[in-house]
Amino acid sequence: MRHNDHNDKSHCLIAPLLPSLGAAPLGLRARLEDLSDDVACLGRLDIPPLLRFHRVMECIHVIAATILQAEQAGLRQQEIATALGTARTTLGLSGLLSRMQKWSLGDPGDVETIEALIAAPEDSSFQDVASCATHVFRASPLAQQFRNRLAFQTRCILRFADHGQRILSLSAGGALDVVDAVALGSIRSSITFNDPASDALMLIENRLGTFGIIHELVRSDALTYAETLPSNRFDLITTGRLLDTTDSRRSQELIRQLWSALVPGGLLIFSSIARPNPYRVILSILGDWQLIERDTMDVRRLIAKTAPPATKPVVVADTSGLAHLVELRKPRHQG
Repeated sequence: MRHNDHNDKSHCLIAPLLPSLGAAPLGLRARLEDLSDDVACLGRLDIPPLLRFHRVMECIHVIAATILQAEQAGLRQQEIATALGTARTTLGLSGLLSRMQKWSLGDPGDVETIEALIAAPEDSSFQDVASCATHVFRASPLAQQFRNRLAFQTRCILRFADHGQRILSLSAGGALDVVDAVALGSIRSSITFNDPASDALMLIENRLGTFGIIHELVRSDALTYAETLPSNRFDLITTGRLLDTTDSRRSQELIRQLWSALVPGGLLIFSSIARPNPYRVILSILGDWQLIERDTMDVRRLIAKTAPPATKPVVVADTSGLAHLVELRKPRHQG
């Protein structure tokens, strides 16, 4: 390793050049260890804040590129994570990165993690690695695609805001989409919120309790709850980030059940992380997020296996190019 004395600042010469293509696994593991040390060194160097920010961002992206090379060379994920242990610890001093290392998407507690990721960057002092890393992630296309998906759901909710219309928010999280919709217009429809986490439902109650929205809270695993839904019940169904962590077989069954729960003319919307996802290695190694990626054809095949042949889905990419936004409208007249 290059840094024999981690307390000797003279050895913190951050120059994260990529290994040569075709580098041997041992060399790549050593390079990852050096890069991991570089991240820690950045917290000890007396350098201008903006330079620290760009160095942290540089290290994160070079680490990602080196991880890809290591994977291609046959290194296992656990070996890579071990080599980057120092970087994980240093970046974990960021509250956001710490959450991303402890709460996986789809698990109870991920509501706060996602909301922390999509929040506007606050600390721009860049005095330490933690504040730099937090800013890098919050300003990234990865965070923006989550914001875009939230905005997509908000727009759809506003289209079904009239009295008498019924909305199902499946895997609702903290219902930021509804909160944003209330800020933009009056919501007179009734909303059923489903989430497996009691903390999420409590957060929804606290956020919406003063708005006078007719609502119901259902604590349940989304897939289990979908099995109990009656036919022809909802005008709009949203699914949050559910498909990011649901395999194709269960996604097909879920869409089939939700389709049945729509009234004629009703709308089912969902989104899915796109493939290829350039942030995969960062999320899975520096964090602990494993996402199910799909390309456009994957999404269309998923729909073709569940919705009637006459269905004309709307599948578009969000502005970051990292997510698919999907609308499925049930025909008003069957047959």
